[in-house]
Amino acid sequence: MRGYVATGQPAQTTVKKCTSCGATAEFPAGSISASCSYCTAPLVDGERGEMAVDRVAPFRITRSVAQQRLQEHLSGRFWAPSAIRRGVLQDHRLRGVLVPFFAYTGVARSQYAAQVGMYYYRTETYRDSNGKTRTRTKRETEWFSHQGSAVGRLQDHLVSASKGLPEQESNDLEPFDLGHALAFDRGLLAGWEAELPNIDFARADHTARQEVTGLESARISRRLLPGDTGKVSNVNTNITMEKRDVVLLPIWMASFRHGPKVYRQLVNGQTGQVIGDTPVSAGKIALACLAATVIATILWLGMAQL
Repeated sequence: MRGYVATGQPAQTTVKKCTSCGATAEFPAGSISASCSYCTAPLVDGERGEMAVDRVAPFRITRSVAQQRLQEHLSGRFWAPSAIRRGVLQDHRLRGVLVPFFAYTGVARSQYAAQVGMYYYRTETYRDSNGKTRTRTKRETEWFSHQGSAVGRLQDHLVSASKGLPEQESNDLEPFDLGHALAFDRGLLAGWEAELPNIDFARADHTARQEVTGLESARISRRLLPGDTGKVSNVNTNITMEKRDVVLLPIWMASFRHGPKVYRQLVNGQTGQVIGDTPVSAGKIALACLAATVIATILWLGMAQL
């Protein structure tokens, strides 16, 4: 970090002079990019960006590709209204947003207790349905208590720094490849919406520690336990955070209204991964219920005639 402190409070609106036409341009609160309302030139608040952002990961898929991925996603939602599956978003332009994340680097040291299972086999005799005597081999498991320690290296563990992107949604949208991230340069933001962090450090640090503890427990269960099978019963993880960077990551966003509710779709600007809820068609549900009732009635009548 280069001096910026995330307080969890929205940043104030700032005013700058357009570098293209000289007009006064207003940057929305919490944003470090805008466009001039007079000449539409892309503008970036470089001073605030320098203070707030360490790295920027550029978009790697175009708007047209993101639109195609989104359409494929919607067309596969059978229960969605037909208008949405056919492309209700055709008239809605996807927004390219550089969303802030905290990227943590550090070390996780864990002490754990587990149950480890060892397989053994025994032969048993039984009678089949015809009364014949047969034998079969049956696998059994003998369990032992086990304790151990583990050390895991954190490298760019991501936590959403935007209140507009809940942590669960950001997890569903991952992974992002920070190998493509570059040191902050205002030119990387030109033409894109770009947000400032609005999640405070304490809240983000708590989220990071919870997630890393869960990941370490899963890693220990999957890779470090001896024996043939095992399950971790307790993990105590001490996490040393060495660095917390602010990284802007590329996300395509689209939203549409269906009835009283607004639905949002997100497309990973690197991988094309799509997430988001879609409405359910009341008409399709009603037809499905009607069809099920008709089939049940036909089956009942058929059984009654036997």
